[in-house]
Amino acid sequence: MSALAVALQSVPRRGGRPAIAGLRESILRTAESVFALHSRLVQETLAEAIAAGPMRRVLGRRPT
Repeated sequence: MSALAVALQSVPRRGGRPAIAGLRESILRTAESVFALHSRLVQETLAEAIAAGPMRRVLGRRPT
């Protein structure tokens, strides 16, 4: 078989359901918003702990 004939052969389809248009982008957008919220909550918690005075136990660490 020539290289051209091999290149023109159809690629075998994967089994299962066909791809859902936009699913990957939707998952990435949702993940971005979840991680942004988590990051903001961590920052607010640290800011409150620092403003409250001496940090005794922040993030599970003992003072050194």
